[in-house]
Amino acid sequence: MGVFMGMMDYFMVGLVLRMGTLFSVFGLLFSVGVTGIAVYGINQGAGWLHRKD
Repeated sequence: MGVFMGMMDYFMVGLVLRMGTLFSVFGLLFSVGVTGIAVYGINQGAGWLHRKD
């Protein structure tokens, strides 16, 4: 029974770590995407302002 509980603990820890890694990867991709969109938007806005002159 103790071995079974140990296995369950190991599995849960692995699951939590895997989920944490997944979330951190998604968070990284999300922040990179948001930054990219913001930079793109600023570039487009600057280009539009420049063309308008």
